[in-house]
Amino acid sequence: MELWQIAIPVADRADTRRLLELLRALRVPMDPCAGDPRFVSDATGARRLLLIVTARHQEQLREAGRDFEVVRDLADVPDPIRYVSPGNRYADALARLRARKGRR
Repeated sequence: MELWQIAIPVADRADTRRLLELLRALRVPMDPCAGDPRFVSDATGARRLLLIVTARHQEQLREAGRDFEVVRDLADVPDPIRYVSPGNRYADALARLRARKGRR
């Protein structure tokens, strides 16, 4: 799946509220505890909302009239699921511990 990190400029508190309502209506995944989305400010004090979106969300934001800038294309980032072993990597160590402990 192709993902992009985008930055959406935010003018004030009311604009922030409208933007977050729009993102909820578009069902953009948001997990503030994981840092998505997050607000950042540049040197001039302008605030932007950074979040991860799909191509469908980008199109919906364009249709809604929201300007955004693509900060990073995440297509070059390796998918972590490829590095997760389908087997239990602790099975051998657990079997050794159980063999040493013996049965009751």
